[in-house]
Amino acid sequence: MLPAEDRFVIKDLYRKGVSISEIARQTGHDRKTVRKIATSTQPITVERATAPRRVHKLDPFVPYLERRIAEGCQFSADNGSSAAFVSRPRSDQVYYQ
Repeated sequence: MLPAEDRFVIKDLYRKGVSISEIARQTGHDRKTVRKIATSTQPITVERATAPRRVHKLDPFVPYLERRIAEGCQFSADNGSSAAFVSRPRSDQVYYQ
């Protein structure tokens, strides 16, 4: 669909008596599109549909997380334990001595 500004221009030129072909040349739109807009009886409205709010994976946990932050909990990877990540060699990386 064309922007409302283009539709206003097309309707205005058509009311002034400019031919459909000339309007198409001036605006750069196809003649069939210009004719459809120029002869339409529907009022030009500018509406934008608001998209519904997307659901995120963390939404169920937001109240809990906000409560923890309010309590002063610090989220960090270093919590004092060194067992957070254990690297094990893959079987193709094992070297025999």
